[in-house]
Amino acid sequence: MHILTPIQIVLCIWFRLIFVFIAYEEPRGHTFGFLCLQVGLIIMNIMNPIYVLETKQNYSFLNWLGCGRFNGTRVFAWTNMIVTFLVALVKLYATAYIVFNLSGDKDILYPPLLVNKMFLTKNYGWWVDQAFMIFVAIVPLITSFSRWKHEPAMTFEIDLLNVKEIETGVVGEQTPLVV
Repeated sequence: MHILTPIQIVLCIWFRLIFVFIAYEEPRGHTFGFLCLQVGLIIMNIMNPIYVLETKQNYSFLNWLGCGRFNGTRVFAWTNMIVTFLVALVKLYATAYIVFNLSGDKDILYPPLLVNKMFLTKNYGWWVDQAFMIFVAIVPLITSFSRWKHEPAMTFEIDLLNVKEIETGVVGEQTPLVV
C-alpha cells in the first residue's frame, strides 16, 4: 500500500493529459490520460477488497451472499475483485490498443472485436465501458459508503512531552498538545 499509493497519485495526476492532447488531433495522447486514470482506479479497487479480506471484516448486511455457509463479506470481496480484474483486463486492452497502436496501422484506432455490434444495437466496447464504470467507479462508491456507516471512525492523538522533560530526559506525566 505504501508503494501503490504514490503510484496512484501520479497516475491520477497524469489524467490531466486529456486536456493537453485534443482528442481529434492526437487520440493516442488523449487516451493515455484515460489509461493512467483507469490503472489508478483499478489499483484502488483491487486494494480495497484485499484490505477487507486481510482485516477479516464482517458486514452483517452481506451475510445473505454466503448462503449460510460462507462469510458474505468474503464472498463479496472475492467476487468484486475477480469481476473487476476480468472487466479491467478487457478495458485496459482496448485502451492500450489505442495508446500503443497495437494494430500497427495509424488509421485503425479501435480493436476490431470491440467495434462489432453485440446487443441492443450497442457494440462490445460500449458494454465493456458500462461494466467498467459499474465495477470500478460505482461499486467502490457504494462499498465505501457502507464501510463508513459500519466501521468505527479513525482517531488520531498527538501527544508531546514537555520541553523540560525532553531537555532533562526525565519523563514524568505527559501533557497533551493543545492548539
